[in-house]
Amino acid sequence: MNETTTRYGGHVVDELGVAPGWSWTHVAPPSSLVGANGLVFGPDGDLYVAEGHGSEISAIDTRDGSVRNISRSDDPIECPDDLAFDADGTMYVTEFALGRVSMRHPGGEISVLDADVPSANGVTTHGDRVFVDEFRPGGRIMELYPDGRERRVIAEGVDWPNGLAVGPDDHLYYPSVFAGELWKVGIDAGSPERVASGLSSPTAVKFSPEGELYASLAGGDVLRVDPRSGSTVVVASLPQGSDNLAFRRDGWLFVSNQLNGSIVGIDHDGASTVLISPGLVGPFGIDVAPDGTICAADALSYAVLSQDGVIDRPGSVSIPGFPGVLRSVTYLSDGRLALGTTAGGIAVYRPGSDAQFLAEGINGLMGIISTRDGEIIAAASESGEILRVDTTGVAVLATGLARPMGVAVTADGGVIVSESGSGQLRYFHPDGSSKLLLTGLGEPHGVAASGDDAYVIDRQTRELHHVALSGRIPSSVIAKNVPVGPAAGVGETIVAGLPGLAPGPWLPFADLAIAPDGSVVVGCDGSGGIIAVKREP
Repeated sequence: MNETTTRYGGHVVDELGVAPGWSWTHVAPPSSLVGANGLVFGPDGDLYVAEGHGSEISAIDTRDGSVRNISRSDDPIECPDDLAFDADGTMYVTEFALGRVSMRHPGGEISVLDADVPSANGVTTHGDRVFVDEFRPGGRIMELYPDGRERRVIAEGVDWPNGLAVGPDDHLYYPSVFAGELWKVGIDAGSPERVASGLSSPTAVKFSPEGELYASLAGGDVLRVDPRSGSTVVVASLPQGSDNLAFRRDGWLFVSNQLNGSIVGIDHDGASTVLISPGLVGPFGIDVAPDGTICAADALSYAVLSQDGVIDRPGSVSIPGFPGVLRSVTYLSDGRLALGTTAGGIAVYRPGSDAQFLAEGINGLMGIISTRDGEIIAAASESGEILRVDTTGVAVLATGLARPMGVAVTADGGVIVSESGSGQLRYFHPDGSSKLLLTGLGEPHGVAASGDDAYVIDRQTRELHHVALSGRIPSSVIAKNVPVGPAAGVGETIVAGLPGLAPGPWLPFADLAIAPDGSVVVGCDGSGGIIAVKREP
């Protein structure tokens, strides 16, 4: 079976093969986009989308939903957030993590327009004029000049502005996200004026072909706004995570979702049609509850998959009290979740309550797993440590490891660790002694164990390995060409993080877990899917 995905350069993922006596199925299918941020229609009529988490840009034919890659993860543009075209067909791209604005010329050449725009976020054009803003407290709104003239500051001291647009009155309209307000300022002169208030995290504004003002809210609602009175009307209610908007010439409105990578079209009557189906941004850390429910750490949210494959997102950065950008997850014995963040925090979280941090500042936090006693075992890749974390604090179980990534707990209380720096899988006995289980791996990541069986996914060779802790049988590769990591021949950009919001680097992590039926559940960050590999009867 072949999986086609546009992620990481539009490559086709090779046929996944399993060893005799094993089979595999999709738990969650591949997803086309690595999240979805800024949107704009290009001169060719296609819808262009920035995929910040995957450092990619794609173009979508809105007639049939087909996707083609424009800028892949190893191209010069990194962490694109928003897009705009000028009258000559030059694309302008804000690169949030780098504080940079780049130009992609009609012939495909890339050049930097301005490399000193901290938290560069929204970008829009008005003919040949280019306007950007900075998503930070005390940010600026500026006009940049492709001819090399010095940039012009239009407004400064603006808090958290996001996706902006020029209105028919020659004013720049923009949201102040955390204040819940919309503002405007003249493109040539004047002071900012508030247009609307009392909104719930507005993320972007755009004008319809008729000149009407629309705004997206992080919670999912899309509003039509009267800029004179500030009154609003809900024209569509979509899943949480709405990030940006774009109008097609016929008046259809398209909305991106940064949490699940979907694109939804809204017609003149407010009816919505899914153009790009929702999926997973990662997935990264994976765990399975005793009832078979799968939870995946998925960057700006976590995804819960029921046994029939339905995806829900109970928690995200759109919700107050959420711990941050996620890399790892584990179920606790009481049913709560422990979440590991890119900033090195481990927090216990239940939707509706603030996250309770058990640890913070772990250097290079990767995989986590809970024990029957309610403790959490964590891999600190940068410091080379395996940690035990509970309500009393953090203790070091092992040190001197070469970039530990995945961890698993055995029935006797031992710990299995993958070391990506040395290509090894190591077993630590409860008495503190250790032995090597596997060597010669490329870049081992996630680990899982059940009884005498242990499994590890190699993100470099894209192989799933099985080994018996007792050594009763030789180790073996039970699956090949697993869609983890970028496809062959495609490089990978490590996102530097979001300044002031989510420190980086956002290191990649491919994980796995054991389901109640014995299946090995693998998070396929190269395709955006989840597979289950199972020993046949």
